[in-house]
Amino acid sequence: MRPLPERRAMGDAGRDASTVDILMAAGEPSGDRHGADLASHLRLLLPGCRLWGMGGEAMARAGVEIQVSYEDLSVVGLVEVLGHLGAAVRARQALMARARKSPPHLAVLIDFPDFNLWLARGLKRLKIPIFYYISPQVWAWRRKRVKLMARLLDQVGVILPFEEPLLRRAGVAARYVGHPLVAQLREGSWTRDPWRALDLPQGTSALALLPGSRPQEVRRHLPVMLRATRLIQDKAEGILPLVALSPMLSVDEVQGILASSPSEVRIYQGKTREVLLASRAAVVASGTATLEAALLGTPMVVIYRTSWLSYLLGRLLIRVPHISLVNLLAGEELVPELVQGALTPEAIRRHLLVLLCNTDKRNRMIRGFEEIRKSLGEEVAGRRAAQIVREMIRSGAAGGAGA
Repeated sequence: MRPLPERRAMGDAGRDASTVDILMAAGEPSGDRHGADLASHLRLLLPGCRLWGMGGEAMARAGVEIQVSYEDLSVVGLVEVLGHLGAAVRARQALMARARKSPPHLAVLIDFPDFNLWLARGLKRLKIPIFYYISPQVWAWRRKRVKLMARLLDQVGVILPFEEPLLRRAGVAARYVGHPLVAQLREGSWTRDPWRALDLPQGTSALALLPGSRPQEVRRHLPVMLRATRLIQDKAEGILPLVALSPMLSVDEVQGILASSPSEVRIYQGKTREVLLASRAAVVASGTATLEAALLGTPMVVIYRTSWLSYLLGRLLIRVPHISLVNLLAGEELVPELVQGALTPEAIRRHLLVLLCNTDKRNRMIRGFEEIRKSLGEEVAGRRAAQIVREMIRSGAAGGAGA
């Protein structure tokens, strides 16, 4: 690792870190949030450090100089990504150009593996040490990437407990840092009165609809969610659907989808956790939001639909029995999963009617959520990840699998 100039050397009492230069790269909304949290902890541990790279508004607010916006790269699906190759090439070129001109002391790459592992190849040639925060899910698919990770990455901060031993056995210097959601949910002031935050009468029979964080996910998921809601309202009166929308999405586009819904539907942006807490049950697009719902104790049905070509390719590559993080952590199908052709309004209705009532299945699901929360521990992921970065910079040497 390139050492800091002698006049800036760090001692036990700390370092004038004004010369510490760190490249950060995140490529989607969740990575932007995790990057912002990590950046805040880095500024506490390394006062005066310079943070720059690829991200979004959250990282910018946390003090990261955004040279490349991730928005043009935030896509999902094996086929859909092809239309964004030009943007990915330009983004990598911009980051590499600055890294060549003024090499950072360290690079922090956050999730988004197809792009970030490609970026890591170039950074490795420049001998820039790399800390990878939130590991690629090699346990699910594309397992051969683990060899590439062992060759390119100096340290990997993993956020699922089972990932550390799995990666270490393959020669990757992996450390469990905790899951970012644990600290976020524990520290959030929003938990006090979600009904008030949403301007709802306390005790409203609400149903949370989380269609995903990307436009194409919303277009595929929200219409079927709304049709299922209408079927439920025929059986259970007084159900009010609440759509939790990512701040990155267009409300106008969702309003167009809602125009065909005859019943009242409320939309909330940036209040996903309040919506989940205020709801009796939820329909959640597969992703981090499923774990968020579980940690908040909201029973759910997990859904997902992509293009048929992406789905068929995924079936050939994915090697895990479940698509949701909740079921993977539980080691069983704790929550129902409706994927592709199985995703119908009738199937959603059938599962939700069970969860909306005080049934054994609902209660067993809530108990399972509590076990998942315990398994994740109490570590503050952003702080622990920042400590690893500081250790790497202090040591002046790359970590090893036995670190």
